[in-house]
Amino acid sequence: ELAIIHKCLSSRLCMRIFAILLGERRPLNISAICRKAGCTNGDGVKHLRMLVRLGVVDEQFLAGLHIFRVRDGELTELLREAMVVLEGIDGDAFSRPNKNVPVKVSRGFKDG
Repeated sequence: ELAIIHKCLSSRLCMRIFAILLGERRPLNISAICRKAGCTNGDGVKHLRMLVRLGVVDEQFLAGLHIFRVRDGELTELLREAMVVLEGIDGDAFSRPNKNVPVKVSRGFKDG
């Protein structure tokens, strides 16, 4: 599990896909995710499967489509917070090809 977390955090595309799913908060199919992320379906599927294996994304097969959505949980929140920290270190670490895709998912840190 730790190796998968490292792979996800070190991949801008993986983090971009995760940010897209966080921003939507509704299920999306592979084509919609890849279009928003600016990647091929093959690359998108590879990273989506990694996120599913990690347990932060759910995959369902409905009406011939694979749809994905963010799973609520501690690991999801940890990955989201790690992404926010990395954005602070690298500037716009998860820069996107499509300016209409929201990347900033930070809700800020709570005091105390």
